[in-house]
Amino acid sequence: MFQIGRSPGETNDIVMEDNLTVSRFACRLLVSRDPPHTTKLYAGGFNDEHFLTLNQSFQRLGSWDGFTTNGVFIRHAGPAQEWKEVSVRGGVFPHRTIRTSMEPCGDNTLHDGSLIDLGGLTFIWRNPFARLTTPVLIN
Repeated sequence: MFQIGRSPGETNDIVMEDNLTVSRFACRLLVSRDPPHTTKLYAGGFNDEHFLTLNQSFQRLGSWDGFTTNGVFIRHAGPAQEWKEVSVRGGVFPHRTIRTSMEPCGDNTLHDGSLIDLGGLTFIWRNPFARLTTPVLIN
């Protein structure tokens, strides 16, 4: 498991400094140990005491799930894909601005070219195995 957030220290593997829209413990990436080594995205993260940390104002989703305050969003590569919000337990739902129901509508598995948005800071996910077969431009 890898964790991304703006809180410095040993808890976050990737620290986003000087960006107040990124949560202290924004998201987790869980990589399977067995081939094909899939990576899944989860909202929220663990603090130094190993407790899942959520703001008091987080939006609940049933008894055991919810969304972070600033949101963790995913958009898979492809022409007809839309931004979707990822929950603490890894559920994928329509973006909160257009959400009409709380029914899951996607997959939290990252694919080569998937985009991750953490409070306005966007990353592109590159699969190391896919990069081996990507054509390289040579001058």
